[in-house]
Amino acid sequence: IVSVRTRIVATNTLVAALGFLADGVTLYVVEHGKILAQIDERLEANLESARSIVEQGAVTNGTTEPWPSATAALEAVVQRMSPDDNTGAAGIVNGRAALVPGVPLDIDLLVAPGFIDHIDATISDQPRRGTYAEEGVTWRYVGIPITLAGSPAPETVVFTMVYDVSAELEEINELAVLYLVTAGIVLVLTAGAAWVVAGRLLRPLRQMR
Repeated sequence: IVSVRTRIVATNTLVAALGFLADGVTLYVVEHGKILAQIDERLEANLESARSIVEQGAVTNGTTEPWPSATAALEAVVQRMSPDDNTGAAGIVNGRAALVPGVPLDIDLLVAPGFIDHIDATISDQPRRGTYAEEGVTWRYVGIPITLAGSPAPETVVFTMVYDVSAELEEINELAVLYLVTAGIVLVLTAGAAWVVAGRLLRPLRQMR
C-alpha cells in the first residue's frame, strides 16, 4: 500500500515535472522555428544579392557592360557572396562544382558528393530553396540558376549556397541539455522538500491514531 506521504510527494513532483516539460518543449519549439526562419532569411538575402550582381553586369574601369558569359557572371556571384558561419557555396558548371569562394568557408560541399548532383537535377529555370538530408548531413540550401541568352556554352549555370542546420541548432541543443539537467536537479530538491513538508503536516494525524 502506498502511503499518503508518498502520494503527496509523487503528485507534487509529477506536477513540477510536467510544468518543466511544457515550458522546455515550448521554448525549444519556438527557438527552433526562429533559427530555421533566420536561415531562410539569409538564403533569401543571398538570392537577392545574386540577382542584383547579375542584373548589374560587369564593371570595368567604372563602366558597366553585359556579362561576357554566364560563367563570368557566376564567378562574380561566388566571389562576392557574404561569408557566414556554418555555410558553404559553389558555382556549378556543366553539373560539377567548378567555382568556390576565395575565402575558406565552414562547409565543404564536396563532403556530400550527391549534393551537387541533387542541385543539378532539381534546379531548372527558377531559384529553389530546399533541404538536403542525405550522406550524413542536413543542409538548408538555395539554388539559383543564372541564364544568359547567347552566352558561350553553357548558357545556364547555377550558384548554390547552404547552411548546416545541425551546426546552426547546436547551441540551442546544448541549452536544451543544460535545461534538462537543471530541471532534474530541481525535481530532486522538490521531491526532498515535499517529503519533509508532508511528513511534518501528517505528523499530527499519525499521533492521533
